[in-house]
Amino acid sequence: MSTSKKSPTLLATGNEQVRPNDAAKHIPIGLIDPNPHQPRHEIAHETLAELTESIQAKGLLEPLVVCLGDGRFVLIAGYRRLTASRLAGLTEAPCIIRDGTDAELLELAILENIQRTDLTPIEEAESYKRLMQVAGIDQKSVAQRVKKAESIISQRLSLLALPKDIFDLLAQGRISIRAALEVGRVSDGKRRERLASKADRLDFEDLQARVQRATEQKRRKKYEKRAAHPAFKDIFAGLPAKRVYKDEVTFVFKDEDEFIAALRKIIKRYDSENWEQEVTLD
Repeated sequence: MSTSKKSPTLLATGNEQVRPNDAAKHIPIGLIDPNPHQPRHEIAHETLAELTESIQAKGLLEPLVVCLGDGRFVLIAGYRRLTASRLAGLTEAPCIIRDGTDAELLELAILENIQRTDLTPIEEAESYKRLMQVAGIDQKSVAQRVKKAESIISQRLSLLALPKDIFDLLAQGRISIRAALEVGRVSDGKRRERLASKADRLDFEDLQARVQRATEQKRRKKYEKRAAHPAFKDIFAGLPAKRVYKDEVTFVFKDEDEFIAALRKIIKRYDSENWEQEVTLD
């Protein structure tokens, strides 16, 4: 793809020459290369077969969109149509030629694909991320360009941070976006796998409750591991850890007496000669 605007260039295509921004021209399919920023990774076999049959019977009715490269063309929009045209045995395809910077052509490719085909949520998220990188824009600008709510862009981008197992399930269409984001909160791989296998069969509130229980159990284990240290074991023994985050533990005392008793233990431990040595963690 070009990185800057350039003057119209004539290229031979066999039967005729083509000029950027002219009406659709027939270009040899062998001269059209895939778009390195192509959002779509896979095409449903049934959809591709139907499109191939249609092209064999009627030809390619809707032109591809391409840009000029180094003596060749790069596809901007029409990946399914190009693939089906090759399967149908076409040697040429009608194309509209565009010119522009990488950012402009990438934006056009994303817009064309989002509007004309059903990208998976992962493909859509990766497209937004690439647009942000190439065009140097933020989520708000992406939302404005693709005419979607900023919250939708943010949600899609968050899918890219999912654990790999959930990411793969979502890419395969085996779990919904909402369920994937919820189950992805579970850090334990085995628990997460079990929840993911039945996520879309559960009522969402039920799924949320199960995820909450799974995360709380993990937090209790973290607390127990910390509290096992000799310097703290007798102080916090029997106290439920309500919240565990990094090095912060939040406890809930049932009454004032329990709270005062814990404070006395802390003060006694602090006053002991071995306090500094005991709290030194490995």
